[in-house]
Amino acid sequence: MKNIVVFTPTYNEVDNIETFVRQVFEVLPYCKLVVVDDNSPDGTAQKVEQLKKIYPNLYLVVRKDKRGRGYAGIEGFKKCIELGADIIVEMDADLSHSPYELPKLIEVLEKNLEVDIVVGSRYIEGGKDQQRSVLRKLISLFSRVYIKLLTGIPIIDVTSGYKVYRRKVIETILPYLSASDPFIVTEVNYICKMFNFKFFEVPIEFHKRLYGKSKLSVTKLLKYLFKVKLLVINWFFKDKYNIFFTKILVLSTILKFLLSGMFGLTDDESHYWQYAQYLDFSYYDHPPLVGYLIYLSTKIFGNNLYGVRIPAIFCSTVAIIYFYRLIKEIFGSQTALYSSLLLNFIPISFVGSIITIPETLLGMFWMMYTFYFYKFVLTEDVWVLYFCGMLLGVALLAKYTAVFLFIGSVFIILITPKLRKLLLKKDFYVYCLISVIIFSPVILWNIVHKFVSFKYQFGHAIGTKILFSLKTFVENFGFQAGYISPVVFVLLWYSIIYVFFVKKDINRFLLYFVLPGIIFFIGLSFKNKLLPHWPAVLYFMLVPYIQFLDKKRTLYYISLVSSILITSFVILISLFGIIKIPEKYHNADTPDKLYGWEVAASELNILLSKYPSSFVLTHKYFVAGQIRFGLTKYFKNNKIPEVFCIDDYLNQYDFWNRNLSKYDGKNAIYVTEGRFPEENILDKLPFKEKKMVSIVSFRKNKFWPQRVFKFYICKNFMYKNLSKEFLQQEYNNTTSVTEYFRNYDKLIFLTINQSKMYQRKWFRTIWYILTNLGNGAILVPIIILLLFLVDNKKFVSESIIFIIIVLLGGGIIQLLKFIFDKPRPLKLFQDILHQPVNVIGEQLREFGFPSGHTFLAFASAVYISDKVRKKYVTVLAFVLAFLIGISRVLVGAHFLSDVIGGIIVGILFTWLCLKVKHEVL
Repeated sequence: MKNIVVFTPTYNEVDNIETFVRQVFEVLPYCKLVVVDDNSPDGTAQKVEQLKKIYPNLYLVVRKDKRGRGYAGIEGFKKCIELGADIIVEMDADLSHSPYELPKLIEVLEKNLEVDIVVGSRYIEGGKDQQRSVLRKLISLFSRVYIKLLTGIPIIDVTSGYKVYRRKVIETILPYLSASDPFIVTEVNYICKMFNFKFFEVPIEFHKRLYGKSKLSVTKLLKYLFKVKLLVINWFFKDKYNIFFTKILVLSTILKFLLSGMFGLTDDESHYWQYAQYLDFSYYDHPPLVGYLIYLSTKIFGNNLYGVRIPAIFCSTVAIIYFYRLIKEIFGSQTALYSSLLLNFIPISFVGSIITIPETLLGMFWMMYTFYFYKFVLTEDVWVLYFCGMLLGVALLAKYTAVFLFIGSVFIILITPKLRKLLLKKDFYVYCLISVIIFSPVILWNIVHKFVSFKYQFGHAIGTKILFSLKTFVENFGFQAGYISPVVFVLLWYSIIYVFFVKKDINRFLLYFVLPGIIFFIGLSFKNKLLPHWPAVLYFMLVPYIQFLDKKRTLYYISLVSSILITSFVILISLFGIIKIPEKYHNADTPDKLYGWEVAASELNILLSKYPSSFVLTHKYFVAGQIRFGLTKYFKNNKIPEVFCIDDYLNQYDFWNRNLSKYDGKNAIYVTEGRFPEENILDKLPFKEKKMVSIVSFRKNKFWPQRVFKFYICKNFMYKNLSKEFLQQEYNNTTSVTEYFRNYDKLIFLTINQSKMYQRKWFRTIWYILTNLGNGAILVPIIILLLFLVDNKKFVSESIIFIIIVLLGGGIIQLLKFIFDKPRPLKLFQDILHQPVNVIGEQLREFGFPSGHTFLAFASAVYISDKVRKKYVTVLAFVLAFLIGISRVLVGAHFLSDVIGGIIVGILFTWLCLKVKHEVL
């Protein structure tokens, strides 16, 4: 029979200790029980001394020096080892942990040899928490989320003090324990996690203590949470590999930031910068996230190289951090460091981390998703799965190939027996629904535009013909090898074969996760020409396996050195032009195309001054993006002139050229770049006269070809004569989704605002009163009063929860206002369009979306409805909230879309907060 020792730390538990001791020996008559008392003034130790006469296996340790829950815990662990324990039980003596649940915890440990620690959990299915205080439960929830996010401890009840350990666990961690207070609970869990001990949670019922008061205070809680951060930091820097990783990360990030301002935008970057000038739900060639991030970044840092590229540097840094965390979780710190180092210097990875393109954004969300999905596989925590659903939705907003995150996840679920049942549970479909909701703007845009983006990307990848070409396959693999690094690419494929067929004792999660995507792209490689960066992120996940190909890591070092050399060579060429670019590559996408646009923009600015009524036209999408970005230098405080693009194939400009018709009869400045002959297009454009007025050239150095930009004045544009091959009427005549709603916004507002009812005093008075009901200074006290009338016993805790919801939601509202920076009706109509509008009350002009008053009104309605749960109260609350929302339109403070935004945020955010509240009650 194994020697079981139970220990409990005590302080002022004289009223509970006798019952506790009796129950422990009742369920485990042959165990040993150690009470470690911190010299309690209430006589707890004396009571235990009396009980020792009845229970010979009861031991008492009285501590007079260095008192505290942590020190008591350390002393208790030492005493258990001294008593020869095979199994050590830690629990509280206040009867919040029921001794009657001990046998099932011990049984799990004895029957599962791979388990090292069994945790009594309040929060898994079957567990209960009978604490009465709502506030305390909210504090517990916050603490659990905070600790779990910060530490990564792979259990749900991270603050549970009811645990059963194998002897080897305590022997291993004892030298590292130092906490003097209750923080020892988290310290023990974290150190066990760092030593890779296996946890297992068993549901328990957590009882309210019978006698005495809890020792928890606000001060102790804050100290506790601060110590969690210190614990993680201290342990992080105890590991030499973590220190080296941090140094490399900081230095490489600084280097990337410096490099980002040393060369011009790539053609693709300038195109995505244009996304930020035409914000929409989606775009023809990509989802919208890259445009949103560039918009936000340039709004903060300005329309310059850093403003465009900071999103790339940020996303790539986060991606490397999560990649390191993931590999560390699977293979340990050393492998994580070497893998991150190699990934950081792979050519396509390093260069891609400087330029803001969808693949860079996808890389961040890919690494984050994979890390948390791996956590889900380990813990089966549905909240982690829901978070993965959010990440998947956002990743799809970055790039459509994020669908392989979903496919890889389903594949892992199917090949993992314990997870297969998930496909039959609602949790999996909630996860799917969350991602679809987040991705829904792209779906809506495609519905409006006849699924043109989906068709384009599907056709771009799959093609329309059934083909099989070995030559195409070899070419695709060659390009992929060039972008990734030939040595790394060969070793990646070698590692796939080696891990799959030879080294079967290694964790294959990463291989299986990306396998469906790799198989897909292998199949496409025989059929279509693939862009080499498409499957890159799939290969990145396999980088760790290179280290297992030989014991001395010789192949790894070869791959690292080759990657650094190639990446350095690419950077030197791009910055300093150290090798000659032959004239035959004049039209290729070579580094010289990164320079010279500022010269063209300067010339265009001069011509715009000379021909002020002219619009700007070109024939290639990247010329339009580059030349317009160059103009930002000269139009910092004014609207940047639009640059139209007319070409003979469908592209994003066929959706942006809607305003072209208003230039009918106007003159145009036509801009061309030397890579492509402009005459083929220019000759077909409907102008009465075309004349070249300027040629400017640029040559960065003697090794690179000269770049030539030509400028034409084209007089009297005849829009109606524009050939259909240059103007896709099917899409050019459609309004963008955002513009569609914006037009209706204006129409609805003006229809209401121009009513003769505004001349009546009673009308203005009613809506003035209603709109001020939505003011926080008025509505919040009213809700608090209602909560008191409904339930005066719980009104304090309910009021605190409501105020927290209002403050957090209000913060979200203010952030959205800043991001969207939408003008209110008064500014748009009166200040810009010089059209008078009726305003009742405050004359507000800025930050219209979403409506804060409406948010507060609907947040209050949802909260009161949930509290009272009577139909007439719900109807009355939502009618009043609706009237407050509508009043914001009627007083001239908001558009209808602002109100709808406030409704959505108010209802969804409050519902989510209430769901969390009910989860802990």
